[in-house]
Amino acid sequence: MTWEPEILSANDPHLPPPRRQPEKKNKPKQRWFLHLLLFTLTFISAMWSQIQPLPGEDFFELITGPLANPERLMHGLPFATTLMAILLAHEMGHYLTARRYGVDQSLPYFIPAPTIFGTLGAIILMRSQPETRRDLLNVAVMGPYAGIILAIPAAAWGLAHSIPIEPEQMQPGQLWFGSSILFSFLENHFSPNGSDVMLHPVAFAGWVGMFVTSLNLIPAAQLDGGHVAYSLFGRWQEMISRIIVLGLIGVGFYLGTGKGTIWIFWGILLLLFGLRHPPVQNESFPLSKGQKANAIFALVLFVLTFIPVPIEIVGLDEINKNPAQQAPLEQQELPAVPSPENAAEEFKL
Repeated sequence: MTWEPEILSANDPHLPPPRRQPEKKNKPKQRWFLHLLLFTLTFISAMWSQIQPLPGEDFFELITGPLANPERLMHGLPFATTLMAILLAHEMGHYLTARRYGVDQSLPYFIPAPTIFGTLGAIILMRSQPETRRDLLNVAVMGPYAGIILAIPAAAWGLAHSIPIEPEQMQPGQLWFGSSILFSFLENHFSPNGSDVMLHPVAFAGWVGMFVTSLNLIPAAQLDGGHVAYSLFGRWQEMISRIIVLGLIGVGFYLGTGKGTIWIFWGILLLLFGLRHPPVQNESFPLSKGQKANAIFALVLFVLTFIPVPIEIVGLDEINKNPAQQAPLEQQELPAVPSPENAAEEFKL
């Protein structure tokens, strides 16, 4: 017995209407030259940020001095090399994972800036949404994970090579860098004098890498932590974002000018960029237990790297009253700071 299928014409009324084929969009070309240029400028800016002022040198001379004497930039080479490696690992963790899951993202745009770090980090433009929450979670967490893998050993090695300093040797106007739970653990196990050290450039880069990790993992808006929160809680993420941002601004006002300014600025910035997270393409696939554990671990990493008061300008109230404190700066005995040549040579070892 044979069966011959009925052949229907294209105009047959029994046929369903043909599906409209999605229009193929031309994928934007990666502007390699621009990305490399921004990376190079950020690297130079990071080196520039670590230039030590010479006696009697004003701000303009400090900025323009390296143009006449480029060797002064070498002092910032260990810091810039370590920091840029951490930032690059973070961004490429996002980019390569996005490619694996078919998410269209740009290469990282590094941002040079006249800050004490020489940069505002880097951003990646997401041109398409991930298919599922699982994909979104994996793209979000691989950046912080890749960056922290480099930041931890850098901080540990740098702390072991940092110079001990006593609190009474601190001077008004100097910068004091706070410690997270994770960085305090490293200080207790690798530093020669706990938190009372003059950070080695590599340790400082590790500190910045951890600080950047904590900022990105704040569970709000479209930060990495915001992606993690959306993967876990779906539409509740917007309410969580509002609570987190209002909390940041509240903490900023509680700490006051100086200590809390960064959280006020960060909270307002997140409000301006928007707290609502765009949905993924397919919301019907929930996270597995393993994926939920991965998301929770990312939030735990945020807690471990968070620093309530990241940077503080040392004032008279923070310095112990003693005769050495009251003496002029030129009469005080301070630990020797490695020369640029020695710092670069030590870094090579």
